[in-house]
Amino acid sequence: MDTKEISGRFLSSRIYSRWKWIVRGGLMIVPFLILLAGGVTLYLTPNKYRSTTLFGLENGPPPEEIIELVKSSGILDRVVEQLQLAHRFSVDRETAVGIIRGTTDAKIVSNTQLIEINVTLTNKVDARDVAEQIPNSLRDYLVEIFRKKNADKAGEIDPLIREAADVAGEKSSVVANLEKVHGATPADASVMTTLERARRASMLADAEVERLKNLRSVFLTANLDALPRLSIHTAPVISDKAHSPDVGKELETLVLRSLISGLLTALLLPYLMELVFAPRQEEDMVPEEVKSHGFDPIM
Repeated sequence: MDTKEISGRFLSSRIYSRWKWIVRGGLMIVPFLILLAGGVTLYLTPNKYRSTTLFGLENGPPPEEIIELVKSSGILDRVVEQLQLAHRFSVDRETAVGIIRGTTDAKIVSNTQLIEINVTLTNKVDARDVAEQIPNSLRDYLVEIFRKKNADKAGEIDPLIREAADVAGEKSSVVANLEKVHGATPADASVMTTLERARRASMLADAEVERLKNLRSVFLTANLDALPRLSIHTAPVISDKAHSPDVGKELETLVLRSLISGLLTALLLPYLMELVFAPRQEEDMVPEEVKSHGFDPIM
């Protein structure tokens, strides 16, 4: 699109004649500068390395939920802590989590229950370590949740254990008081009968405490066969070759962006300049004698 078409179809002749250098600059200089800056940026962008791992998780959530968990703070916090990524990246912990979240991609392998994780970083060792640690942190996170549920169930027994222990203590105190007063084998048959009953009651109370403790242990270790189990199908390796982005696509986007920016500059900036400077220029063009007599130049 040449400048004549711009001036005839989109800009009035008056505006174009005043600001034609802006129109030409927008159509030529602006796209050139954007292309130059984008090309330099693309050239100076450091090489990135991609590591990929393929894994499955038995007794875990559906693959769709795993995809969401992989990039959640609960998982990535563990990865950052285990690998000391804040120290590696020389940033704070929150920033390190953001870096990993932005450079990690997870997807479900078609027609399978397997998950593929891709990590792309400028350091090949970091990329491999993060790709390797994410499945492990995911498993640890799910196992911790599983054990917490068991612990919560076991915790419901704790009040019953304390209550039964109090009862057992009272029963034991009764036996101790009887033995203190009458001895371990009192001669009086009725006292002996009372003592035997107290001993049986104390034994039953102690047995109830042990029963509840065993029940608590059962809750803690219940369904261990249902713990999430991780299976690594493809372990990540250090890539010897940098991961190259689609340079053609990047350049295509850059060219399109530069052309659009130049066209917008050529169309919009002249009108803005007209609004700002044209009234002042018209006022300066009014003769001094007209201004002194107070005539309205517009009239």
